[in-house]
Amino acid sequence: MYKLLVTLMTLMLLSGCAGHPRDNSDPKINDPFSGFNRSMWDLNYDVLDPYIIKPVANTYELIPSPGRKGISNFISNLSEPIYTLSSLFMLHPVEALQHLNRFWINTFFGLGGLIDIAGRADINPKSYGVADALGYYGVGKGPFLVLPFLGPTTPRNLVGSVASLYVPPKSELTTLQAIGVYTGDALQTRIDLKPQEFRLQQAQDSYLFMRNAYLQHQDYKANGGVEKIEKVDKEEDALLDEYLEMDE
Repeated sequence: MYKLLVTLMTLMLLSGCAGHPRDNSDPKINDPFSGFNRSMWDLNYDVLDPYIIKPVANTYELIPSPGRKGISNFISNLSEPIYTLSSLFMLHPVEALQHLNRFWINTFFGLGGLIDIAGRADINPKSYGVADALGYYGVGKGPFLVLPFLGPTTPRNLVGSVASLYVPPKSELTTLQAIGVYTGDALQTRIDLKPQEFRLQQAQDSYLFMRNAYLQHQDYKANGGVEKIEKVDKEEDALLDEYLEMDE
């Protein structure tokens, strides 16, 4: 069902609106659906987040911190095999081995991943997903997209998200379990982003700030953690730097 939802949302973009002139002024930014994207950004930022996502996240935050930490650890542990394979494809064998060690240590000694035993042993490598591995080998991001609830993404990231569902143990999840995993991850991410809310409020154009920060971070990860991106909006350089540092 999740795969079908992603496919349908992608097809919606075939009817994308024309872009705003300023949105497409930089040839390095691929944003041909900026009209559609801005509409979806306004929907997410002004309606869905304040009236649905944030209230639900605030309710989820009422769960005692140890409980939420255990859930977050469990969800993260499910992705360790994906990080292992992606690191191998990106020619990072040491980090691949560390992710593999994290998975078996936390699975067998951390109650299925609820307790991050490996993290306490200082086994904390950088994490690369399928989309990052594709970008490492030159697969383009494709046009920038903003989707309802899902937020900013690109076709490469959508392909990476779907591909990750075929890697065990995620491939063994039922539809209901997968929805629970992604919902829990999204709610915790929303809670973690609370300290960054003021950065969007300070930005001259919240859409451009969000888009530029997101694309820079995706390129950073696809480059194996090496910064090769020029700043796309000098007026927002300081905010972008702080935002990217918080996102690590």
